[in-house]
Amino acid sequence: MMNDEKILCRRCGSENLIKKGYAYSTLNGTRKQKYQCKDCGMKTTSNKAEMVEEMPFEYQEQPLPERNWKAITEAQIAEKQMSLEILEELFSQIEIIVDPEKKGRKNFNPKDILFALAIKTLNRSSGRRSSSDIE
Repeated sequence: MMNDEKILCRRCGSENLIKKGYAYSTLNGTRKQKYQCKDCGMKTTSNKAEMVEEMPFEYQEQPLPERNWKAITEAQIAEKQMSLEILEELFSQIEIIVDPEKKGRKNFNPKDILFALAIKTLNRSSGRRSSSDIE
């Protein structure tokens, strides 16, 4: 290591460490060097804290962008209905052939399964929470 402090890996005791940035403390304005062991991958931090100069912050006033809230609200209200219409049109174009003579577990309609997965994804929720929409 370059400095007087000898850093060892806490897991394997190796001296084969590389520098991996700093750990900053905003509470007292210090930083500590972070290391990673090249042998076992363990990350560790130096015990030696260095004082850090505070970076000057200057507030820059920027105007907020104009929003058409009425259009946004209308789009969000129509979003689900439009998504369902798109799904219906998409699934009307797909033809899935299932062999009715196949023995074993009963076949479910693959379109229904895909529709349920699409609704679950659109809702960004679990299958249980989406079940009322799927019904």
